[in-house]
Amino acid sequence: MKGDLAAVAEAKVKSGTNSRSLYLQGANHLPERVPALQILVAWAHVLSRLDGLESGIGVIGPFLRRHFTADGLVVWLQEHGTWRLSVASPSALHTMVPVVTSAPESIQFSAAEKAPALPLPYQARFDLMIATEASEPLGWISLLRRHANSFTSDEKQLLQEMMDIFSAHLLALMRIKQAQALALTDALTEIWNRRYFEQRYADELKRAQRYRRALAVLMLDLDDFKSFNDTHGHLAGDQALQIVAFVLKTNLRQSDVLCRYGGEEFVVLLPESDLDHALLVAEKLRLAIWAEPFPAGDSTRVGRISISIGVAAFPESGDDEQTVLQWADKALYAAKKSGRNRTCCASHVNAPEQCKNLTDDQENGADE
Repeated sequence: MKGDLAAVAEAKVKSGTNSRSLYLQGANHLPERVPALQILVAWAHVLSRLDGLESGIGVIGPFLRRHFTADGLVVWLQEHGTWRLSVASPSALHTMVPVVTSAPESIQFSAAEKAPALPLPYQARFDLMIATEASEPLGWISLLRRHANSFTSDEKQLLQEMMDIFSAHLLALMRIKQAQALALTDALTEIWNRRYFEQRYADELKRAQRYRRALAVLMLDLDDFKSFNDTHGHLAGDQALQIVAFVLKTNLRQSDVLCRYGGEEFVVLLPESDLDHALLVAEKLRLAIWAEPFPAGDSTRVGRISISIGVAAFPESGDDEQTVLQWADKALYAAKKSGRNRTCCASHVNAPEQCKNLTDDQENGADE
């Protein structure tokens, strides 16, 4: 990425198609070009270390103030149709500019008309829009000086050139992150896939080992799902998987990790959860699925679907990735063997008859 950005900067400087770059060309103007080129190269190196808009603002603000001798700098970021103040430097500017102001409708806006009035004692400003390739505004930077008419046309052109490079960098980052998210997301259920689970599981277990924290793993499988598909069709089966994923996700904490492991099997990571707590969570999930009416392809209700769940935890069930996951899988098999629609923990693998639901007595009483 670092080399690519430097290449972009150099290409923009060399290109004759961009009118904002024309002032940088021509051997007769070499003394004027060198400082501009040095700033562009430094800018490209700064951007190569950034990973997004918000993290970049804290870095590029001081860069702009330093290289363009600005007396002040204000940054607003777009948030739900308004501009919300993100950076004000020096800090006294926080009390001089609005925290929230109206957002321009597009990149093609008049800063003089939309921008808040200049705070005293500043007499000059230059406004820059940060936008994607589709001219969608993301951020708004105002450079301030104490003396009126102190921004030269060359400075304005160079600043705009730098914003073009920054916007191109942001667009590339957005596309990379979108591609990464697609690669780690299950297309049908729109939750994380097995590849993501394997990466995240390794990280979470290392963290649990380092800080001596608990980590639980739930292996979940839909009961008799082949029969469901054969009876109601694969479209209804796909819809059922989507509903299961949604119900599971809405019954988990934001810090929990839900993934589709494969077919009709799901896996859940529960950070900071020991075996006892994980059993309670597993029962909550099992009952939520059991209570959910599942439609067929024509939206008619086809009854309920049950799941079986195997529960294991670090460090009770093992001290490494493979061991804990194997015990969760064995517990899932024991839950299936003991009659399905069951929650079973690793400690009951060798005694499947003990895989009794925490709510068995309540359900039996309700049936009676």
